[in-house]
Amino acid sequence: MTRALVLLPVLAAALPADTAVQTDWSGGPGVPGPVTSWGSEFSTQTQVDWESLPGSICISFGAITHDVQQSSAIYTLTSCDMDFDGDSDLVGSSRSLELVAWWENTDGSGEIWTRHVIEIGPSGAYAAEVSDIDGDGDPDVVSSWFWEDELVWYENDGTGSEWYRHLVTDSLNGAKYVSVADLDGDSDYDIAATGFSSPDQVSWWENLNGYGLSWERHVVVQGGSTLNPYCVVPCDIDLDGDSDLVGCLASWEIVWWENDGSGGGWEEHLVYDHETNTLHADCADIDGDGDIDVLGAISHPNTPPPHFGEVVWCENLDSIGTQWQRHVIRADLVGASCVHCADMDLDGDIDVLGTAGTSWGGEEVIYWENADGAGLSWTEHLLSDWGYYARDIEDADFDLDGRPDAVVADEAIHGIWYDLTGYSPAGSLESSILDTQTWPDWGTIDWVSDEPSGTSLTFQVRTGDSPGSLGEWSGEITSPGSLDPYVTGNHRYLQYRVNLYTLSGYLTPQLDHVSFSYDPQGVAEPEPEAPVLLGPVSNPSGGGVVIRFGIPEASLVSLSVFDIAGRLVGRVSSTYSGGTQAVGIGELQPGVYMVRMESGDFTAAGRFVVIE
Repeated sequence: MTRALVLLPVLAAALPADTAVQTDWSGGPGVPGPVTSWGSEFSTQTQVDWESLPGSICISFGAITHDVQQSSAIYTLTSCDMDFDGDSDLVGSSRSLELVAWWENTDGSGEIWTRHVIEIGPSGAYAAEVSDIDGDGDPDVVSSWFWEDELVWYENDGTGSEWYRHLVTDSLNGAKYVSVADLDGDSDYDIAATGFSSPDQVSWWENLNGYGLSWERHVVVQGGSTLNPYCVVPCDIDLDGDSDLVGCLASWEIVWWENDGSGGGWEEHLVYDHETNTLHADCADIDGDGDIDVLGAISHPNTPPPHFGEVVWCENLDSIGTQWQRHVIRADLVGASCVHCADMDLDGDIDVLGTAGTSWGGEEVIYWENADGAGLSWTEHLLSDWGYYARDIEDADFDLDGRPDAVVADEAIHGIWYDLTGYSPAGSLESSILDTQTWPDWGTIDWVSDEPSGTSLTFQVRTGDSPGSLGEWSGEITSPGSLDPYVTGNHRYLQYRVNLYTLSGYLTPQLDHVSFSYDPQGVAEPEPEAPVLLGPVSNPSGGGVVIRFGIPEASLVSLSVFDIAGRLVGRVSSTYSGGTQAVGIGELQPGVYMVRMESGDFTAAGRFVVIE
């Protein structure tokens, strides 16, 4: 039986203006389209980061990885110009190799390194620090030997070629972290250190004669096995002119010990109490308010969520270190092993370097950019994701380009330094192809972005009647407004390209939102020069189907609809005026159909699908 077709004229006024919007790119590339709406995916990108800023895109941040030769299994690293040649060298220790050494930046660019052994010792070189212990103007090295319970400093001959061993103590049970500072205010360098099993687990040794030849031990804090301090960091927390000490404890706390000015009395203040191990700390003015805040690395490898590790900074609310507020930089980490404060982008505020990941120690090396300068907004830059057992991280300029680099000690692999090349000069992203399912009259483009000085952001568009044959890219659109200069014709498909530019390695534009307005009917579609069957407005469509066709002048047009078996299910024949026409067809059952158009000598056929 032939089914009657109901003619429903489709008027432009009956279809309201529409808008295509994209506000999220976090789904990543690989979706060329066509799509009926932009979700969180896109087609392709070049030098564009869609992960660091949730819901937004910016230019990719780059880092080039360099090995420090002969530095396998290093536990701690610190930088210093050991040979006075104007570049940064490295000093480190290795527990597994029982080694204290320094690595000469031989070519001054960080590409070639020469290892100089300071001591291959008895057992368990745990940490190393650099300072002028004897006051003769060259850098000496302080080291702890875990299994020997020793604290040692090595006197430099002035060239880094010969070293003379001086014992500070051999009774620091389980000697671990060391730091150097003037703790008694007498203008020479003293040594603070932590022990694993000593009752006096945090102590400092007074440099009695200023030459490192006579030492006296002073206890900062006593404790049993629950104290177990991981690190001790000198810093003037209360800004009273003397050096205090900050410590991370296995008893789940970050604390600081207030110096009475002479190192003879110490008062403990709680900074942060966490339910997991606090492994590492550093100190700096993170929020730029003129006082000293504390950065911490929290690790809990063996406890499932929600007991993840985290990187936090604690705000010194009263400037004297008695009131603190925790701020989370990242909280979804199983382990965070070490952190470091430095102005990595040279913008005058404190950024953060750290190691963290999915196993104990750290698998990721990360640079967190202090985006707002106040420590409340952070942009994460992943430098690498293949570290295994990172235990120390620091900054230095190894290639003498005037910009800080990052260096990591990885006990399971070797020392690695990262040349932070910054943001690429340009990047671009191409959207998925949008299928409007109509032949629209394109209206305007609008977007929301952040473009710091020296950065810019532009768009290009291209359209077409087939996703496989879009036109050429338009010229660059530099400001929101009408699409008329960039889009000609009422094409069904649209794709955009966003271009991002920067003149600075430290700044990037950021796109948060882009939208395109259009009239779904397309009132300005050009007159057809010959009969054409344009097909359904929506394919697949619901039960109601709108067939579009074009004729150059008034003509008799017949439309016949057949089901998949070739049965005629409806036919209409009428004289239509010239131009593009739309004929509405009544409800059809779900299935595959053919439509045939006849007008004079012209015939054409098309296929469409009806879904529920």
